[in-house]
Amino acid sequence: MKSLVSIVNWNSSAATNVCLAGIAALPKAEQPDIVVVDNGSARDKLKIDPSLEKQLRSLAVIANKENLGFAGGHNPNIKKAVQGGYDYIILLNPDTEIIDSSLFKILVDTLEANPKALGANPTILQSVSPNIIWYAGGVLSLRTSRVSHVGVGDIEDPHGKAKNVSFLTGCCLAISLKRASIEQLLLPEAYFLYWEDAEWSARAAKAGFDLLYVPRARLLHHVSDSLGVRSPAYVYYNIRNHFLFVRHNISPVFWLPCWLRIGVISLKYKAVIILRYRQGKLLALRAVWRAWRDGISGTTGPMKRSA
Repeated sequence: MKSLVSIVNWNSSAATNVCLAGIAALPKAEQPDIVVVDNGSARDKLKIDPSLEKQLRSLAVIANKENLGFAGGHNPNIKKAVQGGYDYIILLNPDTEIIDSSLFKILVDTLEANPKALGANPTILQSVSPNIIWYAGGVLSLRTSRVSHVGVGDIEDPHGKAKNVSFLTGCCLAISLKRASIEQLLLPEAYFLYWEDAEWSARAAKAGFDLLYVPRARLLHHVSDSLGVRSPAYVYYNIRNHFLFVRHNISPVFWLPCWLRIGVISLKYKAVIILRYRQGKLLALRAVWRAWRDGISGTTGPMKRSA
């Protein structure tokens, strides 16, 4: 089976090199093709370690002039993979680390054995405690708009068969390319950052595809991302895009309880900002207000600086 790994880098050159090093440690014959997209990095431009380039069987680097967001970074690679006759693409976050040499093979073999499945996730472990779970399957409700990871904080159990879940994270998402149309394969670019995987999961499930969690495949995730946990941008996109997800996927009959859920989440963010921020509190609190304003109005794409 022919597979392509797509990695989108944004101001995280060191993390991307660590991620690539894990793939480079695999025998060349077992390595997938890799495309790294530098998504308009300005603060920390992508620099691939030359020694890694020699160890990797196939590596292509694409430099975007501006940040096109998560979906905008990956979608061209999905299109190229389809056009290039690939069977699978694996979307991989740059802040992940390969700890299981059979990761890609297990994901691909599992999808091969399940013809109704469109995507699959591994067990994703926390870097601070490598045997503690960050993701062991996901739950997505199309009544309450609740999205959550299963098993967070539990000790991993790498046994058991693959099982169908309602939410797949984009952190490490293996997709079968020959089972769906290009429209079904692509990520929604309207979100720019966060919630694209929820939209993709909901759309795939509505189309009748299975979404698989594969316990035996394992990956390490350095959870703190390039935006910074609970940064204004993190807060803005999570709240605004929650509204967009409700607008796109939830029946209006259930909008009120969904808005109440968003309200509770917003209050939690405000509490975190007030209690834990040492500086930038006003900017972060303003992000909450802007997220509500833009979410209700249906604003899409990147956050407007002048708004």
